[in-house]
Amino acid sequence: MRFRSEIGAPFAIVYAFLVWRLGWPLARAVGTGTPVALGLLIASVVTLGGLAFLAAATSYTLTADALVVRCGPFRTTVPLADIQTLRASHSLLAAPALSLNRIEVVASPGPWVLISPVDQPRFLQALLARAPHVRLEGLTAQGAGQAPVAGV
Repeated sequence: MRFRSEIGAPFAIVYAFLVWRLGWPLARAVGTGTPVALGLLIASVVTLGGLAFLAAATSYTLTADALVVRCGPFRTTVPLADIQTLRASHSLLAAPALSLNRIEVVASPGPWVLISPVDQPRFLQALLARAPHVRLEGLTAQGAGQAPVAGV
């Protein structure tokens, strides 16, 4: 079962700013027939294309025995048996999560990862159906039989 990453306001604002700073001068040059600086063209294509690819390719897939986190060309696999806790987070750390509405996946021996599935309750239900031993902190999976831990 595949879940896309939520795209939060900070990512959208940064992308919109870059479209304005890189895309607008490029569009204006093309529209007026003036030559386009090679550096501007390369910066626009690489930056805007790379961020669009990142947004489209960031996802979280639950298999029968693992959580597979994809972010652009990178992939991390976390065995479900190793996941101990899922914790609500708004961490600013770099992560394969395009929103600050995040879930911290704590696994032992590792890896530790931050994710931001678009439909968190459905993601939590699907994960808990495959790994009922996982503890939730500050999260609820409606219908999954677990409530948030107090004080988190």
